[in-house]
Amino acid sequence: MGGTVVFATSELLIGEDEITDMDGIGLAVIQRPKVTLRRPFTAAREGLSVVGTDGATLLRLERPDGPTIKSLWVENGAGERVGVFTGRSRFALTGGRFEISRDGAVIGTARCGALLDELEAATKDGERVATADRQGEEWFVRLSPGITDDWTRLVVAFVIATEIVRFQRREW
Repeated sequence: MGGTVVFATSELLIGEDEITDMDGIGLAVIQRPKVTLRRPFTAAREGLSVVGTDGATLLRLERPDGPTIKSLWVENGAGERVGVFTGRSRFALTGGRFEISRDGAVIGTARCGALLDELEAATKDGERVATADRQGEEWFVRLSPGITDDWTRLVVAFVIATEIVRFQRREW
């Protein structure tokens, strides 16, 4: 599958605004668009960015709006689409299952626990690429050995989107 160089580690901690390794060393920040009176709605549609410590954009993702993820696009730093999550669960409010596609072809699946506190992603052949679980205020992400950069981007984006949905559900 290749080797991940996006974060140069197979274990990540994802907080509200920062991604670190297990030793607490900052690897990236999560940037949200600024909502202003002049751009209250367009800012929300712009999505979020994950920016490395060198200032390079590592990935961009759609900002979920509402208490569920129906669809979620993910791009690499160059703005190329690396995948789209599409909800496939009838009961999306209690977690869910997602199909992950790229260029119209299914490349894998993802699952989110009923309490939105655990995630798992796998290739279309069923090979697990990552798991994540919420511990306190952070997500502990374990990437499988040999995971590609695009899969890393997809998993990190899914964790960030799930945390946004968790927060929005508290507000509903």
